[in-house]
Amino acid sequence: MGISLKEPGFWLLLKRGVIIGEKTKTGATMEKNRSPATRFRRYPFEHKQYVAWGDMDAFSHLNNVVYVRYFENARVEFFRRLGVWSNEPGPEHGPVIVNLAMQYRKQVRYPAELSITLGVSRLKTRTFSFVCAMFDGTGECVHTAEADFMWIHFEKATPISVPDEVIRAFEAYRV
Repeated sequence: MGISLKEPGFWLLLKRGVIIGEKTKTGATMEKNRSPATRFRRYPFEHKQYVAWGDMDAFSHLNNVVYVRYFENARVEFFRRLGVWSNEPGPEHGPVIVNLAMQYRKQVRYPAELSITLGVSRLKTRTFSFVCAMFDGTGECVHTAEADFMWIHFEKATPISVPDEVIRAFEAYRV
């Protein structure tokens, strides 16, 4: 086996200076010679996202900021489907994103349909983390992201414990 060089989100496995594979933070090894459709993990929750013409930038590919919005769309849909949080007026508490790390892996152009997959990678008393991978219509991973959240009491602007019902709902999506 070769040596490992830490990169954002994964380690490159090298042998005599040649990349022979990758290893994710969760420990899954992804061999370099595998097809793009299977090199990156699909997570348990899936959301379909259609790329709009207006999401393109001057270089005719998906604007980098739009990836953040698409990840947000998947997160909101995840929360909505689980019934653990909504944006109805007046909630006393809810999740606030405190850290977001993203890796752009391939350009996306209009028209396109993306499959955004999401999993819960960490659950603690007041915080939790998501991992996300976006795949294009050919099954190739175009983007990955990791995000940390804190459950906040909005009026007091202080962290509080993630509600038990949220933790229970998230358990089915742990990775």
